[in-house]
Amino acid sequence: MFHRATIAGLVFTFAIAMPHGAIAATIITPAIPASGTNKLACSVTNTTDEPIEPTIEIVGTAGAVLNSGSPTIQGGGSLGVATGPAPGLGSCRVTGVRKSNVRVALCVADSATNCIAAVTP
Repeated sequence: MFHRATIAGLVFTFAIAMPHGAIAATIITPAIPASGTNKLACSVTNTTDEPIEPTIEIVGTAGAVLNSGSPTIQGGGSLGVATGPAPGLGSCRVTGVRKSNVRVALCVADSATNCIAAVTP
């Protein structure tokens, strides 16, 4: 039978042994609106040398997923997903990766895919 002190010591040891940023995080950008012919585009940049496979979602104000994808992003590369025209207010949610290994941006893109406004978490 384990004593409370032994269990507490084991939990403390495991918490210290875990590398900083080792736990996959949910990364969410602030919401930004897109109307008319503009669309929302969420991009993820891999800051490591190894491939990653994040889940990228553009989420509307009611929580509905407007578009999503799970691309393989090579080390140093960037990929993302976009909505169709006039999605309204939305944010970008990225899961399945360490926060320290990516950079995330949500952009309002015009019909020629030029970024005219952007937010980051």
